[in-house]
Amino acid sequence: MIVIRNSEYPPIDPAETLNRMHFDGMNTRLIVAAKGCVIPRHGHERSEEVYVLSGRVRLNEDILEAGDLMRTEAGEFHEAEALEDSRILVMNTIDPQ
Repeated sequence: MIVIRNSEYPPIDPAETLNRMHFDGMNTRLIVAAKGCVIPRHGHERSEEVYVLSGRVRLNEDILEAGDLMRTEAGEFHEAEALEDSRILVMNTIDPQ
């Protein structure tokens, strides 16, 4: 079991606009993004769910706020920009065993 407490989240450091914590390899990660951070257009081989824990993020043309969830399908391209200091939980599907 892995427990990550809110108090353990890394602080947002404007000098380091993007910080990623990997919980289980590459399948679940916390992205901490300072305002203005841009994640360039990219795609994934698997579907992905993006849950905004705090802040506001532009994903393609959509603006997501705390509590919003977006799902992208395998092969779908997207880009992101932190409109505020933000914490985002990203979960990718895993291959069936």
